[in-house]
This record gives sequence, structure tokens and C-alpha cells, in this order.
Amino acid sequence: MNTEFELDGRTLCGAHVINDLNKLDIYNPLKNAEIRYRPNPFNPMRKVQSFIERLEAMPGFEDTIAKERSEDMRLLYVAFTRARDRLILAYPDRMETLTLNMLQPGFDKYLLGRGIEHKDFYINDEIEIQETRSQAKVPNVNYEERDYPPAVIQPSKVEGKRAQVKEVYKLGDRLTVGKTESDNDFGDCIHSFLAVYLREDLSEAQSESLAERLRQNWHMSETITNEVLVNSGLRLKRWLTSSFGEYEIFTEMPVSQNLECGSVLKGTVDLAIRVENQWIIIDHKSFQGGHVVAMEKGKSYSSQLAAYADAIEVATSEKVIKTMIHYPISGMLVELIGQEA
Repeated sequence: MNTEFELDGRTLCGAHVINDLNKLDIYNPLKNAEIRYRPNPFNPMRKVQSFIERLEAMPGFEDTIAKERSEDMRLLYVAFTRARDRLILAYPDRMETLTLNMLQPGFDKYLLGRGIEHKDFYINDEIEIQETRSQAKVPNVNYEERDYPPAVIQPSKVEGKRAQVKEVYKLGDRLTVGKTESDNDFGDCIHSFLAVYLREDLSEAQSESLAERLRQNWHMSETITNEVLVNSGLRLKRWLTSSFGEYEIFTEMPVSQNLECGSVLKGTVDLAIRVENQWIIIDHKSFQGGHVVAMEKGKSYSSQLAAYADAIEVATSEKVIKTMIHYPISGMLVELIGQEA
């Protein structure tokens, strides 16, 4: 009987059927045979290497980890530098596997620089926060009180001297509308219709379909009719054609400008007309008051329009020749010029 358990020069381990017969009886394969089993074939036992250990032993593993840590630190640095006055980091008690663990020890020295104070708090601690402010000034912006300029300024928040009314253009009679529970939704419904109607060459049926769909979307079915929406756009389009002939039209045009104070002016011009390398800015207002009140109210929008005009002139190097307020319900255009003394 073969006791070395060899086959083709290799030692076999485990359970084996051993038979000295030269020929196997397929009908009785275990005849004159015995089964031998070694309960501990791997003796001494070799250490089984874990997946992580094998992964760490692979070539290039250290370089990959170094790149991942470098990217984690880059993202962490970006997040840290977005804080202006105060940075709060939330983390569990155990940090061994977290990116924040790379901050220890002495993260204030190596990452944030010298002079940065930090303190650890626990979830139930009472935290007393002391205000810290920079010394920058906010130039003519109607924001909550602060000592540094905001990151983004909306044109509607810019303050300045009120403009004068240069001319009032009559577009038609006052349109009849009903009561509304939301002035914002009412204004958005009108703005949405004008943005599409003035830009596209719609048929009468398409205009009616657009008006109906927007009235349903903004829940204005009881407030404004399809006819009112279509007329508000039709008479403005007729005035533009009669006043400027051929022109380029831009509706809901985004504008952006980097200001000297470090802030970014961002807004959307309702309607911009370009004629022979010059611009006309028109802002729609859904105000429903009378002509006298509308003219006076229009002056309060002069700073907003001036901000739009400045942004367009800087971006295009072309002159803005008119800034106007459009009251679609009142049926009038108010052109503003200069500033009151």
C-alpha cells in the first residue's frame, strides 16, 4: 500500500482511497481498499493572510493611499477656507478611520496656520460663542448689519439715489384681474408668460395654450384670464417693433459682475433688447396700482436697473441707452434717467 500519498511526484493530503490493485473494479471500487484521512494535513499550520494584509502587500498600494490622503486633505482645506469667522467640525469619539484623524496632532499649526484658536466640545456641552468680525465695509447694500461684504449681492438689494422719470409710454388700458392669494405667484405667472411670448413667434392658438398652461401651473385660473396674459405681451411686442424696428431680444438673461468690494453681483434681467450694439433694459413689475403711484414706485427700482446696466456694459463693452419699468397690468412703460438731487 502506498503510504506516501504521492501522485505525479506531489504529496497528497486529506482523505484518499488507497488500493494496490492494478485494475479498478468499477462495480466494486472499494474492494480490497482502505480509506486514509489525515486530520491535520497542514502541519505546522501556516498563517492565513487577511484580505487587507494581502492588499497592503501589493505593489503600488502605498502610492494609492498617499494620493487618496492628498485628495482628502485638499478637499478638507477647501472646506476649511470657506469659513469666514467660525468653523465647526462634528465627529464621533473614535477618529481612527476618519479623514479628520490626519489633523492630529497640532492641526492648527500645520493646516490652519499660527494664531488660530480651537477648542473641543462634547454633544451636551453648553457652548458660548464670541463674535469675531473682519474689518471690511459693505458698500451701499441693504443687508443685515455686518462688517464685511456679502459673497453675493442681488441687484434688488443695491441701494442708491432714486432716478428721475424721463418719459412714460402708454401701452393700452388697464387690464382687469381678480384677487390673488399670492402676489409672488401672480408675478411669476406674468413673468413666465412674457419670457416665452416675447422671445418666440407664437401663433394665436399657441399663445392661448401657453397662457392656459401657466395659469394652471401657478393656480391663477380665478385671477387672470388667457386674454389678459396674451394682451399684456402683445401690446409690449407691438411697442418694441414700432420703437426699434429690428432688434435682438433676450428674456430672463442672467448677469454677473465681480465688484471691487470682493462681492459678486448676480441677477436676472427680465428683458434685454439689443439694437445696433446698444442695449435697452426692461424690468417687468406686476404692480396693480394706478399710473401716478406706478410712476413714483418706479423710481425705487432705479438702483436695481443701474446695477443691471453696469453689469451688461462691463461684460459687453456696449452702452445701455434706456432702463425701463414695464407694468403689464397698468399698461405703461416708465423710462428712468439720472438721479434725483
